[in-house]
Formats: sequence, structure tokens, C-alpha cells
Amino acid sequence: MNILLDTHVFLWAITGDARLSARHAERFLDDGSDLFLSVASIWEMLIKLGVGRLPTPAPAAEYIVRQMEKNRISLLPIRTAHLAELEKLPRGIAIPLVAC
Repeated sequence: MNILLDTHVFLWAITGDARLSARHAERFLDDGSDLFLSVASIWEMLIKLGVGRLPTPAPAAEYIVRQMEKNRISLLPIRTAHLAELEKLPRGIAIPLVAC
């Protein structure tokens, strides 16, 4: 199963945070799951770090990459085609970031 991790799910999973649901933890640890993290999530984490809202070990970018490698998470780029698809969504619709 392909799973796009939400930023919070990624952070909770790598830190063992109790807010990670049992269902998400099971899917995160399942060797049959293909895990992905969007480059947008990394961007979000580094912005939050920069404004003091996300404590991470330094250097943060290296820490995130190490955690991705350790947990077999692939980087999902944002392509122009992805942006074009966003324009097709009805206004006001929430975009799901966790596929579980």
C-alpha cells in the first residue's frame, strides 16, 4: 500500500509520540507499506523550525533525511502536473494528506 505521510504523522512516528494512532503506527511499521513524504512537508518543518515552533536535533535537514532513510520513506516531489490538478478541485475542499 502506498502511503503519503502527513507532516504530523511523520513527526509523531519518528519520535514515538503517543498522538500517533495505533492504526497509523501499524501502517508505518508494516514492511508492505511504501511510505512517502512530500517535499512540501520538509519545507513546512524547516519553516516551523525557523520560527521556533518545532524543536528538532540540529542540523534539522540532516536529521529529517536520516529519519527518512532509517524508516524507508521516499521523497515525493511536487511537480507542475500536481499543481495543475489542484486547480481542478472544488473550492473549499480539504486535501487529504494521509492515505490510511
